[in-house]
Amino acid sequence: MVDKMKPRMITEKQSEILFEISRKNGRKKNLTVISRKSNTTYSHTTHVADFLEKKGLIVSKKSGRCRHVEITLKGEEFCMLYKKLKKLW
Repeated sequence: MVDKMKPRMITEKQSEILFEISRKNGRKKNLTVISRKSNTTYSHTTHVADFLEKKGLIVSKKSGRCRHVEITLKGEEFCMLYKKLKKLW
């Protein structure tokens, strides 16, 4: 039986999208660019971004037809811990 209280880890593709958002170089990222760099469809990238935003790891803002995202402090901490965990795994 799966424990429903257990926190859900993110998938490999979700982490790849989150890491791509974290490589912001001081500016917001466009979801179209992120989907191309992470080799996923725009639709999937949008769903992942919604999930990450609900968890508080990113924030997004719609500007016309474009949706820009940037990582939060919580998201940066998560990326750092996730990288350490992957090294141990």
